[in-house]
Amino acid sequence: VPADIVATGNHLAKPLRWRTGTPGAEPTSWTVKNLFELKNARRVLVQGNLLEHNWPAAQNGFAVLLTVRNQSGGAPWSVVEDVTFAENVVRHVGAGVNILGRDDIHSSQQTRRIAITGNLFADVGGAWGSGRLFQVLDGTRDVRIERNTAFNSGFVLFGGDHAPHIGFVFDRNIAQHNETGIAGSGTAPGRDSLARYFPGASVTGNVLV
Repeated sequence: VPADIVATGNHLAKPLRWRTGTPGAEPTSWTVKNLFELKNARRVLVQGNLLEHNWPAAQNGFAVLLTVRNQSGGAPWSVVEDVTFAENVVRHVGAGVNILGRDDIHSSQQTRRIAITGNLFADVGGAWGSGRLFQVLDGTRDVRIERNTAFNSGFVLFGGDHAPHIGFVFDRNIAQHNETGIAGSGTAPGRDSLARYFPGASVTGNVLV
């Protein structure tokens, strides 16, 4: 899908002086949320960017949020769709990408046709946070996560909360399995989580170390 909004060649980072406990940190307790977020957008290309330095503070440390929001309840047409996140470097962050299928506070449209492909995720978690690489919640459609390489300390893929994800693809990725690998809310890791939250998904050609 041709993009109407393009973000390419940018450096998105939080100053380390905002991080409590870092040598030379400012005494102010800063509100830190994320590096990139879409709440109501379509036909977006995010390609060839460097995103770094994000940690849990006001939020849980995910660097990238594709989370549809009908912010004040008056815009039920809000949607995140036709988004490509490709060939970016995401490093030194608490967690990777969080995708939300529907607004869990007000009514919204369904998040759909998201492609996360060919990215490098380095130093995700550890001293920075939980290390969750990809989190997909509440009924997305046609999300494709392909050909990414990651060094992560937590879950590779986490599905949860309410509706399953239809048309999901998780192919040809390289990541660290760690304790759990693929998991979900209230389900056993592996096949049980895939069956509950990603029925009929394509999960092939991955290397989970």
